[in-house]
Amino acid sequence: MANLKECRDCGIILPADTQNFHKCKDRPDGLLGRCKSCQNKRSAEYRKGKGKDYWFDDNGKDGWFRKNKKRWAEYVSEKYAAHFNCKIYAIVNPEGQVYIGLTQHPMLSRRMTSHKNDYNQFLKGNRKHRIPGLWDSVDKWGWPSHTAILIEEMDTNDREKGKEREAEYIQQYMQKGVSLNKNL
Repeated sequence: MANLKECRDCGIILPADTQNFHKCKDRPDGLLGRCKSCQNKRSAEYRKGKGKDYWFDDNGKDGWFRKNKKRWAEYVSEKYAAHFNCKIYAIVNPEGQVYIGLTQHPMLSRRMTSHKNDYNQFLKGNRKHRIPGLWDSVDKWGWPSHTAILIEEMDTNDREKGKEREAEYIQQYMQKGVSLNKNL
């Protein structure tokens, strides 16, 4: 018997699959709580109602968010300051070679996703981002062979202090001869 799921808006019970529910990574079953028709209806109402003023006003000019980006950034940085502390991480390949990086993102997995997206953009011809040592390793071993490890979480969100600490770790690994940070 197939798994069934009840839409939290309309109450209809449908098979729990992507034909009836949108994907949602945050849910245990990987599916949104509303069926596709309810979610699509809700999105359309949002775009017609309060949502339309969020990004653009009726004249196509900047809406609330675009006009208040700085205010929003200040709010987020105050509210979540503790979550955005500097973190030094390592990406280790199967040979034991290490790439050292710095992030202020609360989740290391999100930073890894960012690295993967930059790598994919590079493969498509966008030469903007390039980390030669790491990407040569990925070409050789593939992303699944690489492991991300949190080395140090600092008590500050001062990026300059984080960069200094990152440089110290890079120097340590360069002296050992296992650093993938070739662009430094």
